Amino acid sequence: MKTLDTPNKKIIIDSEQQDKNNLSTPTSQKVRLEMTMEKAEELLSRPESNRTIQLPNGQKVCITESGDPNGIPAIMMSGMGMHSRKYVLLLNNYGVKYKVRIIGFDRPSIDGSDPIYFKKTSRKPKKQIKKKSMSLQNTNSKNNIENLNSSEVNKEKEEKDSSYKLKKGQVDLKVYAEWVEAIIDTLGIQRLHLMSLCIGGLYVLGCVKYFKQPEKIVGPLYLIAPWAKAQKCVTSVRFVDKCIPIPVIRFAMTCYYKLIGYMVPNAKKSPNALMFRLIHVDEKTDPLGGRRLLFSKILKSGFFLNETKQIIHDDWELGFCVNSNNKLDFSIINKDVIIYHGTKDKLIPVKSSKYLIDKWNPNFKAELHLKKGKNHSNIKGSCLNDIFKSIVEHS
Repeated sequence: MKTLDTPNKKIIIDSEQQDKNNLSTPTSQKVRLEMTMEKAEELLSRPESNRTIQLPNGQKVCITESGDPNGIPAIMMSGMGMHSRKYVLLLNNYGVKYKVRIIGFDRPSIDGSDPIYFKKTSRKPKKQIKKKSMSLQNTNSKNNIENLNSSEVNKEKEEKDSSYKLKKGQVDLKVYAEWVEAIIDTLGIQRLHLMSLCIGGLYVLGCVKYFKQPEKIVGPLYLIAPWAKAQKCVTSVRFVDKCIPIPVIRFAMTCYYKLIGYMVPNAKKSPNALMFRLIHVDEKTDPLGGRRLLFSKILKSGFFLNETKQIIHDDWELGFCVNSNNKLDFSIINKDVIIYHGTKDKLIPVKSSKYLIDKWNPNFKAELHLKKGKNHSNIKGSCLNDIFKSIVEHS
């Protein structure tokens, strides 16, 4: 292990051999991602895997809990396209072993969760104005016209101020953070840990920045292969960010999501389907089949609003910072952080995490673990034991 130290900041390079040695210990052998299809089906059918709660403002949120129901609360915020609450079921074995209550929820507008992002637009009563102007022309008295004009103008101003309609708005991290805080308050949680994968890291950092009571979040934060900004990603993502207009990106992502959403393979009938191989959960890496079954359910329910099949663009719009209000200054995030990143990650290269570490608030600890030989898909198995052990230690 080679360590590069600076005040409060540390980069640790973990070799593949060290990961193998860690897996040979008795504790690590008992906790693995793998599970049978029967176990996965049992997890999917449990009542706590399909709960709907109602927030004080009436919004509905679908949540899933796994691990130890009486354990240390921790929320997992998954990556792009993995919006579904069912993602936390993949971590069930770790929650049971380390006595952690893992909570996940469908992101806004996904599957069973209500939308939360709206914008107000004024309604101009055009027809009413036309009728009123005609009635004014038919009056004979100049004084009456002046009086009517004065009263009608005031009335129109009142209508314009009080009459508006709500339209779907862009993802807003402040609104999202308030939503998450309302969820944990509704669940009666006083303190909790936050962990994330990929784009989920931006949601975690948004919560830290905008929580009304940030002390509810216990440090450190746990980020796996985090997306810091589009310009720190693979070349194709940087090109899209710089050169492609937003409407074109939105259309392309709609086509992409629809294609994936409608072509998710059946885990039992097609265990070696191309999609499973792309996310490294084929028969070779998932011999028991449980992870493939869960991933098929996650992908199927994670792309669409359940009834209308409307594509949800929140994740990529956040990643490309379509809404300029979502820009994050990492130097004012007041929490310690531990980041894990694979050296062979081609989607989000290591420089993304190095950029985060470099920009992190110097008054708080920032630690980056580089996992040699790991990519964006298979890094989780090399760091989850460390994350859950740390959660226990800091509780």
